[in-house]
Parts: sequence; structure tokens; C-alpha cells
Amino acid sequence: MDDRRAVFYARALGIPVVRTPMVYITANRRGLIRSVREKLDRLREQGFWLKQADYETILRELGEL
Repeated sequence: MDDRRAVFYARALGIPVVRTPMVYITANRRGLIRSVREKLDRLREQGFWLKQADYETILRELGEL
């Protein structure tokens, strides 16, 4: 599902938006999941769009790249 319009609308209303990668990052930092890379790779295989540069930045910051 492409949620760009929903995210834009929510932000315009002042509603905080938390995207899926941030949920995974937070879960990883709290010890709830071991690998963000594994989760992001699975999402991407299913058609989830994430800029390559953002993907690499996330994994680099978590020591998974």
C-alpha cells in the first residue's frame, strides 16, 4: 500500500507519523528484534519502497552493514 498521501495529510494536520523503518530501529534498540536488515529485506521483497541510501544509512547506524 502506498501511504504517501496519508502521511502527507497526517503531517499537515500535525499528527506525528512513525514510519515502519523507525519502528524496527526502536524495536532493535530495545532488544525486541535482532536484525533490522532481515526485516527491511523482507519488506522490500514484498514491494516496500525504501531509498537505497536510507536503507544503507539505517543499517550502518545499527552496525548491520
